[in-house]
Formats: sequence, structure tokens, C-alpha cells
Amino acid sequence: FDFYADALNYGPIRGSDNGVNLLAYTATFGGGFSATLALEDSNEHRVANGNFVQGGSDYPDLVGSLNVAQGWGSAQLSGAVFQRKTLASVGVGSGDKTGFALQAGVKINLPMLAAGDELWLQAAYAEGGLSYLGYGGNSAGSTWGANTNVGRLLITNSDANVNTLGSVKLTKGYALTAGFLHYWTPTIRQAVYGSYSKLDYANGIGAVNAVGLDPVEWRVGSNLIWSPVAGLDIGVEILYANARVKNFVQAAGRPVGVMTKSDDAWSGRLRIQRDF
Repeated sequence: FDFYADALNYGPIRGSDNGVNLLAYTATFGGGFSATLALEDSNEHRVANGNFVQGGSDYPDLVGSLNVAQGWGSAQLSGAVFQRKTLASVGVGSGDKTGFALQAGVKINLPMLAAGDELWLQAAYAEGGLSYLGYGGNSAGSTWGANTNVGRLLITNSDANVNTLGSVKLTKGYALTAGFLHYWTPTIRQAVYGSYSKLDYANGIGAVNAVGLDPVEWRVGSNLIWSPVAGLDIGVEILYANARVKNFVQAAGRPVGVMTKSDDAWSGRLRIQRDF
């Protein structure tokens, strides 16, 4: 399913970047075209919080993609179908739901600007599968935890929610991702990237979980990397994040009763990487 998968950034932005146990087959058709089908560990893709208690799964996540890679760049269409089996809070029922995720991405090579320059554009939509939007998962390779945590604003996200009538609702959401890489010199390059995402919990009447706050989040950052010799990267990065919710919530680190509706955060990183 993954395409951009944090290709340019250090600190993560939204977009699928999962490492899961899977069984996959790829067929190549010539001309740079290929197709992949995979059976992936459903448990590692789940994002469970609040009254969404995992009830196991009857089949793995079914994932497929179509990819083309040519001189101009590459593009990919991805899709996934999966089961979200919930054991809800005591007294409010349980249920099984079938969710899905779709993604389209393109990488465009820009040698007319400088050798190695490239532009990435990606859009994903999911119902019941937040890990396909870059909102965590149970896998050891997941870039994220399940929470939206920006500054003092902390929201526990979940693939599904259950109202007091026992109705299971899948979380809907989308994530837009973009990145641009430019080589100032053959050894100095800079990337600029960002993501915009929104979740809709559709709690309806009698929601019993605080996750129904429908967070909206955007992230933007840039890094500058020097490669004095082949295989050695020395880079710095600045990343800004902003998130807001529909209703006021208790802010992490604030006294009880002090509420917040939005917050932002800055982060910086120094990274030295040696590849052998």
C-alpha cells in the first residue's frame, strides 16, 4: 500500500509507512508496469482505543497495488479491504465491519531543475483503517502511535467507535501528502514536505467515547542534508505541526478543568547516517 512512505522527511508526516508481516506476490508486465497482491497481518494494522476492543479477525487485510516506473518518475494506485471485529464496552454490544482504504500517488523526476530533483504527491482515504493514513498501528515498524499528540492536545484515535445504542461506526478520514527535493549542489540537497489530514468519527446519538472530536491536522517541514562522501548524510530538520478539534478537551500537562481546542508544536532534529 505504501508509496511516499516518509521518503524525504526525518520526523514523520501523515501517510502510510507501515512495516507488517505479510505474504505478497508481484507480477511485472514490461514497460515499467507491475501489480502486487498481499495478505497482511490485520492485527498489526489496527488502531484500537477507547471502546474499540479488538475481537481478532477472520481473514488478513487484503492489499493490492498497480505501479508504473519510467524515466519521468513513477505512479501507484493502492487499495485495501479489511475486517474490523469489535468487542465493544460491556453492555453496549459488539459487531463486525468491513473497511477499506484507497490511495493514489505520483513521483515526478525534475532533472530540468537539477539532477536528482523530484516531486511527490499522494492522497489517501480510509474507512476503519487509520494506519493506512499514517495514524499508527500495532506493528513494530509503525511510524506512529495511535494518538494525535500536538503540543498539549492529546486525542486517542481509533478505527471504530460504539455509541450507547451499540452501533459500531468506522472512522473515516483522509490524508494529503506532498514533498519536493532539490539538489543545490551534487553534495547538498534540501527537501520541503507537508501533510494535511482529517478524521471523522461519525459518533451519532449517544456517543460514549471521547474520540469523536474529529481532529484536523497539518504538518510542514524542511531538512538540509550534506553528503561529503558517498553513503554519509549529515542533516538538520525543522518540523511544524498544528491540530484542532471540534470541541474543547482536557489538555495534557494542564490542570483539571483547563481545556484546549487547538495547539501547535515545533521540533528540530540532527541526523547523521552512514550506509554501508
